[in-house]
Amino acid sequence: MPAPNEVYTIADIREAAVAKLDPKWAAYLNEGAMDLVTVKANETAYDRYRIMPRILRDVSKVDTSANMFGTKVAMPFGFSPAAMHCLAHEDGELGTSRAAAKAGVPMGLSQWATKSLEEVIAAGKSVQSTNCCIPYGIQTSGAARKEDIVTLIKRAEKAGFKALLLTVDAPTIGRRLNEYRNGIDLPENLKFPNLSYDPKNFRDTKRDAGTTFSEFIPWLSSVTPPSMEIWLKGIYTPEDVMLAAQYPRVRGVIVSNHGGRQLDGAPATLEALPECAAAARSINASRTAANKLMVGIDGGIRRGSDIFKALALGADFCFAGRIPIWGLAYNGQQGVERALELLRDELEMCMRLAGCKSIAEIGRESLAVVEGGVPGLITRLSKLVRTFKLHFEAVSFKAGGSLSVSYHYLVQQNYCDDTPLAEADVSSPHFSVSATNFPTPNDRHGSGRIKKMIKPTIVFLPGAWLTESCYSPLLSSLKKEGFPVHYAQYPSLNPSPQYIPDADCQRDATAILNQAIKPLIEDQGQDVILFMHSYASMPGSAAARGFSKSERLRDGKAGGVVGLVCIGAFLVPEGLSCAGLQGGNLPGWILVDQPEPGVNIAEDPVKNFAADVSEDLAREMAMQLKPHSNSAFMSNQPAPAWNEPAFAGRCAYIVTEEDVAVPKAAQYGMIAATGQEWIMKELAGCSHMAPFTTRVTDCINVLYEIFDAFQRC
Repeated sequence: MPAPNEVYTIADIREAAVAKLDPKWAAYLNEGAMDLVTVKANETAYDRYRIMPRILRDVSKVDTSANMFGTKVAMPFGFSPAAMHCLAHEDGELGTSRAAAKAGVPMGLSQWATKSLEEVIAAGKSVQSTNCCIPYGIQTSGAARKEDIVTLIKRAEKAGFKALLLTVDAPTIGRRLNEYRNGIDLPENLKFPNLSYDPKNFRDTKRDAGTTFSEFIPWLSSVTPPSMEIWLKGIYTPEDVMLAAQYPRVRGVIVSNHGGRQLDGAPATLEALPECAAAARSINASRTAANKLMVGIDGGIRRGSDIFKALALGADFCFAGRIPIWGLAYNGQQGVERALELLRDELEMCMRLAGCKSIAEIGRESLAVVEGGVPGLITRLSKLVRTFKLHFEAVSFKAGGSLSVSYHYLVQQNYCDDTPLAEADVSSPHFSVSATNFPTPNDRHGSGRIKKMIKPTIVFLPGAWLTESCYSPLLSSLKKEGFPVHYAQYPSLNPSPQYIPDADCQRDATAILNQAIKPLIEDQGQDVILFMHSYASMPGSAAARGFSKSERLRDGKAGGVVGLVCIGAFLVPEGLSCAGLQGGNLPGWILVDQPEPGVNIAEDPVKNFAADVSEDLAREMAMQLKPHSNSAFMSNQPAPAWNEPAFAGRCAYIVTEEDVAVPKAAQYGMIAATGQEWIMKELAGCSHMAPFTTRVTDCINVLYEIFDAFQRC
């Protein structure tokens, strides 16, 4: 058997531990439910990601410290609660506690521990180290009896525990075949001093499978003292993250599948992490740092680089339950110490080579993902699409349709060092933006998109005069990419004679709401992205109010508007009309009351809409145009969704650079006037209709990057 300094990986420690353990207990500790699909996936999921090195950075000092349970700890890693450490070594949880204290990492203690919680925390405090004041959490189950939970909490508070870790994924025990085949008769001398009863067989313990959020969490909050944080362990979906966040005492969630011991076939925890982390970010946007909902993860962590990857994908902290047991079985307390030493050394090395001086600098841009599991085919992830902060200064509207705007914009790169890429003062209508600041991605397949969010339904809203056939090249391509596409008509486009007087912006918004948003979201629970061209952004943004994905998640509802995408579009403040935006007059090329009173048509649509499109295609498009209601342009904008906090970070604008109908300067001016931050992309040399006809590939590339940004928000 190798000495402590002769094992060089957690895998070495595991192998040495298995060699010493009774095969029955080795199987109990290492295996899980049914066919072990989830057990294996927890580990292999980390291999799908690659770490992107950054060079020539000052990494002479690397800080691995983090905060957990209100205490500064040595690294963003600690021990998950795991049962029966004494099966691995006679010191059991006492050896684990001393090793954790020496290393300065937190420890979660299972209610099924084989040493008393008082002994365990005392063992940690006995270690003469500057790190000895590590925080401890006590675990119990949402399926346990309430009187037992109260007793445990009182003991833990008195002993000095800082957190209550509530297991929420075990209303029943998973079907663990090794336990049936090998039996689980516990040694006679094995005791459970933290339970208020003497279990003869823990599989036979009675559980309350009727526990619910609304009934249990308020009760638990009332019996847990303020000195102890409440964490929910076993959260797996963004919907449940949102539900957990409704309860003020819940300080954190742990993305966990019980080490693959409950539901076999569940995704790896690393696969579930990004969506859960995104839900937490949306919650934390309106919270203070002190009130932040934290996200932990356990399952499958075997290397320091695994910790790095989990942090990059949104975790605040990482846990492992089997590692201390392997360390104990291998060499008692010293074995656990060696395991922690290896993990910290590996994490520190990984951070240096990736160019990150602290865990705060570890982000999605530190990773690439192996696409489709094919080695060598990788796509780099990104932290966020570049943010363009437009600081509005002044806008004035002049008769004749001219728009004058001055503003200041800051382009932020959002890499680890957060260094601004460019900064400039700009006056409209004559200014330029470097193409470097508005990259067109070459990877049309995006980067690191979560499978569950990759294919939202695209509700496409056409601009004025333009019919579905005008957009068919893009819509067909989106469908080929696997996106469900819903083309939404509205009354002011080619209005029936009886509707002409009333076909205004509000009526259009109501039609979009009733014919697209409500059926897709309320009836079918779909995730939707509104893709709005030109005039359509006015009624479309009004129809989306109250239907954001984050609001519906908060209310426990399925589906919602994931984001708003405007292209060559009008952004009009509430209470102002499209005509009012331009000084009360429509541009001269809009022929009012033609071909009949109450409607209008566009003069020379080839010149105004498709100057860069092939002549034949442009003329074919022009033949498909239909009249538009005057009332749509003259009526006021209802309250737009892009002005709601729920859509912060979920509004994107694609600038059509050579647009005659909605000039580039006007597009930037309207964006600035909103006072909001937008995810901005620019299609260079692109007319009003080219994104939908001859620049379809470029348009889809941009859409993929925008959708990726929405999912990370």
